[in-house]
Amino acid sequence: MNHERRVALIHLGEKTASARQIREQLSLAGLHVIEMAMEREDAAPSLDGAQDEDVAILNLGNFAFDASAFIHQVSQAYGDRLIINDALIVDRLTGWERKRWLRHLLHKIDPGFSVLPVANAPRPAYQKVAIPGVEAVWVLAASIGGPEVVREFLAALPDDLPALFILAQHLGGDFQPMLRQQLAAATRMPVEIPWPGLRLQAGMVVLAPPAEKLLIDEQGRVDLQPMTVSTTLTPSIDAVCELALNQLEQVHMAVFSGMSTDGVAGAQHVAAAGGKVIVQTPQSTVVDSIIQGVKSRLRPSFEGAPADMARYIAQSLMH
Repeated sequence: MNHERRVALIHLGEKTASARQIREQLSLAGLHVIEMAMEREDAAPSLDGAQDEDVAILNLGNFAFDASAFIHQVSQAYGDRLIINDALIVDRLTGWERKRWLRHLLHKIDPGFSVLPVANAPRPAYQKVAIPGVEAVWVLAASIGGPEVVREFLAALPDDLPALFILAQHLGGDFQPMLRQQLAAATRMPVEIPWPGLRLQAGMVVLAPPAEKLLIDEQGRVDLQPMTVSTTLTPSIDAVCELALNQLEQVHMAVFSGMSTDGVAGAQHVAAAGGKVIVQTPQSTVVDSIIQGVKSRLRPSFEGAPADMARYIAQSLMH
């Protein structure tokens, strides 16, 4: 397989959430990417380099103008070297489905890329990943009533904290793009639906996938693998806590509104590992079942309204 292949990545219309993912994934695969965009009808990029590029991806985003002439030019310039990708459809894919799409895209560029998942060697349990700039990892646990209070919590957080936030919100995968959009409107921190190759960093909020394991490699990049055990509520808060504790240092937990016992065992494990567990006050919740379950097993480090919880975390990270 020739890892020096040159790929033209042409974005048509407004870039969607998956545009950055495509660019990073192509680079991670060892391909040389030439990126260009046509966001307006009167701003078509030059295709002069078409003869030097092995393949082109026309990434169809959100556009309302007549792009037929430009699409014809691209088709003429690249011929059978052209791959068309509908970014609006890709944006609706999550977890394993998005990983499968990425592999098929790479396989179209070069059949030498396997469409099958690559098995990662298991990392020893004692070997934790150190993500540069991340001094604390906070698992945010929520169920019924969670989206609204988590928005309130994020709005009260400074956006420059040396912390990574992993949200385990009981919700189907089809609703994650809407949840990401709602949460992103409340904070300047990047809010991400995880995808293979995403580099985790301080000041980021990651939505735990409903049906996949959120794995992290030695470079702090995300990998996704299917869950081997099914659960009634997804994503499983207990499973998210277990994965975080197995892979990362300084794991803490913030428990919000919800009707479930899922998360109680996770809170116990976090506390047993030396992490802080803080909870929302029952009076400010829609349902307080998870909170009461946690409080029946341990004494929280702090209890307050969502904005107060945010201030507590911020103060705990001040030097």
